[in-house]
Amino acid sequence: EACPSKVDVPKYIDGVKGGKFDYALGVVLDKYSMAATCGRVCVRFCEMACRRTQAEGAVGIRMLKRYAADQALLNNRLHFNKSPVQHAKRVAVIGAGPAGITCAYKLLLDGLQVDVYDMHQAAGGMASVGIPSYRLPKNVLKAETEDMVRELGGEFFYGQKLGQDFSVDDLFARGYDAVFLGYGASQ
Repeated sequence: EACPSKVDVPKYIDGVKGGKFDYALGVVLDKYSMAATCGRVCVRFCEMACRRTQAEGAVGIRMLKRYAADQALLNNRLHFNKSPVQHAKRVAVIGAGPAGITCAYKLLLDGLQVDVYDMHQAAGGMASVGIPSYRLPKNVLKAETEDMVRELGGEFFYGQKLGQDFSVDDLFARGYDAVFLGYGASQ
């Protein structure tokens, strides 16, 4: 219950315990797309709240999430169930960090058209520049951001900065029905 994303932790632990890694990963993917990333860098509120801390120690919840996600990545089984219903609505997502990627992920799963704009040349936001590669390998982050969005039909426009290269009004003039601002707070 301490998980900020409200992931059903006991449910995915049971999946890992039973060797059903795809099922366990699906429990996490129901809430957000960056399971392997979270399995490496999450601050583990769930483990601090784990009742097992009163016995021999908390369950390694973060590592179990990482293991399930890594099994899917290792076996090239990281697939996403996109809605069969495709909508004509177009959404521009500003920022390719965790907030923008999660927004794009959810919208793409629901069958909307999504374009992601970012001022950098790669997705991941602060996770890509603020977390060293030994802790979060760049290929893992790429798989859960750029590769995932493209697999679901989204597009990226890198090197595009809000307020410099375009405005929100420009995006609406280009035919977008909605704009999500997830440009981060790096400064």
